[in-house]
Amino acid sequence: MALSGLTFIFSPLLGIFIPLILWLNRRGKVTGVDDLGKKMINFLILMAIPIYLLRAISWIKLQPSANGDISLNGFHDFFEIIIWVNAITISLAVTFCIWNAIALFRGKRTFWPISIPIIR
Repeated sequence: MALSGLTFIFSPLLGIFIPLILWLNRRGKVTGVDDLGKKMINFLILMAIPIYLLRAISWIKLQPSANGDISLNGFHDFFEIIIWVNAITISLAVTFCIWNAIALFRGKRTFWPISIPIIR
């Protein structure tokens, strides 16, 4: 289940929904999956928020003006910020998914650093 979060690389929503489906299917059947699933999904949701927030802002910035012109002034710098935020959040998500998969394989406890309890 911990490796299912790697789908975050392709799409942050996919990276949330695949672990969510696995968690819902296995939470009463496999020991420890309930806690792992909650923490993992909460972490991935928090990683997806900045990505989609910046995408929404960039979409708003690219809307045409009243006369129908689309201005790209200042969008280049904003685009660079979007690239960096995507790279950092995806790297964090992938790193912690792999880190926790290795910890589970070794029989150790998992660690999801930024885990606000959205799903309880």
